[in-house]
Amino acid sequence: MRPGTLLGTALVVLWFAVAAASPWLAPYPDGHRDLTAPLAAPSKAHRLGTTEDGTDVLSALIHGARSAAIVGVATVAVSVGLGLCIGLIAGWRGGATDLLLMTLTEMFLAFPGFLLALLIVFVSGGGSLLSVVVALNVTGWAGFARLVRAQVLSVKGLDFIVASKALGASTQRLLFRHVLPNVIGPVTVQATFALAGAVLAEASLSFLGLGPADTVSWGALLDEGAVLFLKTPQLALLSGGAVALTVLGVNLLGDALRDRLDPRSLQR
Repeated sequence: MRPGTLLGTALVVLWFAVAAASPWLAPYPDGHRDLTAPLAAPSKAHRLGTTEDGTDVLSALIHGARSAAIVGVATVAVSVGLGLCIGLIAGWRGGATDLLLMTLTEMFLAFPGFLLALLIVFVSGGGSLLSVVVALNVTGWAGFARLVRAQVLSVKGLDFIVASKALGASTQRLLFRHVLPNVIGPVTVQATFALAGAVLAEASLSFLGLGPADTVSWGALLDEGAVLFLKTPQLALLSGGAVALTVLGVNLLGDALRDRLDPRSLQR
């Protein structure tokens, strides 16, 4: 295993492990504030200090990992599901169905994804992880739909598909037993990079004050740390580092998956 792959895998595993175990790892529960110690320096009670409202920084970083994981996984799951359905139908049916679905897809791809998500969260008032996930999925599915459609078009004319049709295989069997396995590799690679994009988008929305208000977010911590950098530099450095390391780990893992699953990369 290459060093980059090993590092990416380790960072992603660490991220999900911290996110899953956050209720037990964090010294304080999500939402807890020590009103008697705002902007406290690192101490035995608060290992990394506190924020302006008395939130323990270490606990906030751990709970922020859970928020990032929920938004990232939920966004990618919905985008992949919608993209697979639309791409499979468009590529397999062809004709007017393909034209209609791909025109709709291109319309959504024409909008800058993050700016549209920013507008949707702002108009809806945001305030929850669900609203952020919905906003990120408005355009997130379109790239998957176009990718799946292209893969289906490249596969459905192959000899084994034609032979299966001649033997009377049903459309359902053709799609799920023959077409989908040939599509899932490129989709997995793109899903990995989309996961990194979702984490970065959620942190950016929170940094701008439009992220979830019902839980801690790395972006919100980074925003507060940037304002109070001279007083609590560790807040900005640690929250920004958490985002950077998570995105780096996911991208390194995505590169490794691409090298393994993309036939063109194996030929180079």
